[in-house]
Amino acid sequence: MSISRSQLAQTVELSRMTSIHPDLLPGDQISGELCADQQILGRLAYQAVHEGARRIPALEFQLPTTASELTLRGKLQRADGRSSLYSRRWRLLKLGSLTASLYNGTSLASALISFERRLDALAQRSDGRFRSPLRVAMIAPGPHADFVRNAIGLVGFLPGELVDLCRLQVGIGSGAFVPPTKAQTVAEGLRERGLFGTGANDAWPWLSQQTRTRYQRSLLVFLDQPRGIALGWDPFDVHPGEATNSSLDLDAGGAVLGQRGRGLWYWIHAAAIDEPELLLNRDRTPCDVASALMHVIQRLAIAHPPSPRSRYDALADYLLDSASARSTQLGADLLVVDSARPSDAYRLSFDDTGARPQLRSLDCQWT
Repeated sequence: MSISRSQLAQTVELSRMTSIHPDLLPGDQISGELCADQQILGRLAYQAVHEGARRIPALEFQLPTTASELTLRGKLQRADGRSSLYSRRWRLLKLGSLTASLYNGTSLASALISFERRLDALAQRSDGRFRSPLRVAMIAPGPHADFVRNAIGLVGFLPGELVDLCRLQVGIGSGAFVPPTKAQTVAEGLRERGLFGTGANDAWPWLSQQTRTRYQRSLLVFLDQPRGIALGWDPFDVHPGEATNSSLDLDAGGAVLGQRGRGLWYWIHAAAIDEPELLLNRDRTPCDVASALMHVIQRLAIAHPPSPRSRYDALADYLLDSASARSTQLGADLLVVDSARPSDAYRLSFDDTGARPQLRSLDCQWT
């Protein structure tokens, strides 16, 4: 099965603001230029202070909607004195024809129904090589009303977009948005599923008071138990200056209050269960509900496999595999671009030689 050129070209593309976030070691320096179809889009000049990528990009550029290739070339100077010249060309594999419904302004519930249909159609044409990670089913009005009532009883109020999404039962790979038949706080949901541990290994008594309080008043929204990750929503605003628990902010300071009354979305990782990772905008203010819920889809259904050794595939990885042979014949690597998305961010890293740059969606930062 192959992805037709016309299918990939029929995108609903707007001008896309794209950013590059270098993932280097302290003291490493990078310089270079980024081109699209031989047109220079911007120049890099960056020195790393801390290890890893930062929330603030080293380069931001407008990606032309007609671009078919990206080329990145320049010099990497390591802190230990080693230096290398690098150059790599990618052919753009655009997903806009498949993901457009996610960004067309309709409700997230309607968008997911449409997106699931497109993924199912792709799976049917794949000769068994792709199985959609997304599973969507409608919830009857009665159970939906019960969930909303019970959830409000737990946390006080619900954002309208979350109320709308809970009309559906949505699974992504080995995870799922919580069944609308059972509203739970984060503390209740994680304990019921053993993610705090049991007996002598119970981590709950050792959590900080701030984390325990947050888990007790937050709604459990998404859970992928095999991967040990979950998404929670705290109806209380962020504490200005509190730790974001993200490697993107090592040299940037704590969270910023932003708009009051929005609440706070955060990821929970079983391996760092006392450090919920706050979902923030570039200015470190809490993101809104639509961005938080969409991030689950972007992170687990599009950018990265939802579960190791799963029968389900992330869209990007399947399309990369399908087109890789043709790309090799053309002498270029492939870079997946969610071309219907208004803006995107890429993590830039290098192999051990420093001569081969690698770009991957920054959404994979959290996987």
